This record gives sequence, structure tokens and C-alpha cells, in this order.
Amino acid sequence: MLDINRVLKEDRLLRALTGLNRKAFDELLEAFCVQLKLEAI
Repeated sequence: MLDINRVLKEDRLLRALTGLNRKAFDELLEAFCVQLKLEAI
């Protein structure tokens, strides 16, 4: 079973799971959070 907290801490696991490095993942996460907040209004 995958432990999401472990994946988010280890760059190698993050890339294996998502195909993104930490920087790209964080940028995508920020964009999703902004859009989610806009949809909630």
C-alpha cells in the first residue's frame, strides 16, 4: 500500500507515482488549489 506522506517526502517516489519532480508537482498543486477555491465560490 502507498503511504502518501512518504511519497510526498521522497522525490524519487513522487516522480515514480506522478511523473513530476517536486517543483512541477508544487506548481500544479498551487494551480489546483486556486481553481478549487474559485469553484467553491
